[in-house]
Amino acid sequence: MSDDRENARRRALQAARAVTLGLAIATTAAGCEQVIDRACGFAENTRYCCDRRHFMWDSTANVCRPPLPVPGPFTPPDLPA
Repeated sequence: MSDDRENARRRALQAARAVTLGLAIATTAAGCEQVIDRACGFAENTRYCCDRRHFMWDSTANVCRPPLPVPGPFTPPDLPA
């Protein structure tokens, strides 16, 4: 009877560890994204928030600038056969 009880206890502890680890990973990832998105909502003029929006950081003026438009349609050069 002792072996059955120890096996059940071991399985319960493994399940508890798996649930705890899963919740920790899910909470950390979601919480971090929420904090970053909320912080970038009112303090967008930081290098990190600028990079997240795929803009360009101007280090001389310390401002975030939108990317420059690409002129015209792109036509690849002819490659030798």
